[in-house]
Amino acid sequence: ANSRIKVEVRNAAGVDGLAARTTAYLRRRGFDVVEVGNAARQDTSRVLVRSGTALDARHVAQALGLGPGAVLTGGPTNDYALDVTVTLGTDFPAVAPFDPDPSD
Repeated sequence: ANSRIKVEVRNAAGVDGLAARTTAYLRRRGFDVVEVGNAARQDTSRVLVRSGTALDARHVAQALGLGPGAVLTGGPTNDYALDVTVTLGTDFPAVAPFDPDPSD
């Protein structure tokens, strides 16, 4: 079911390679990551509903080890092609792909 969720990953922590590493992590879990890039710096990692559903965002957040408070449900936005945006903040060491003892 994860393969139908189209995700973009944005690095807002200013640390090289975060978005690429998270992309690989999510793809191994079956998500369709189709966009990768940078975003304006922010402290907290978030998962934002775009054209998908809050359930889509919760699936992505759960895969990243983020709690329900990390999900922002401003969408869905019908004119946005992707379901969910992941923005990695400076708290990224707490996100699953960067956990020093990953279950990966």
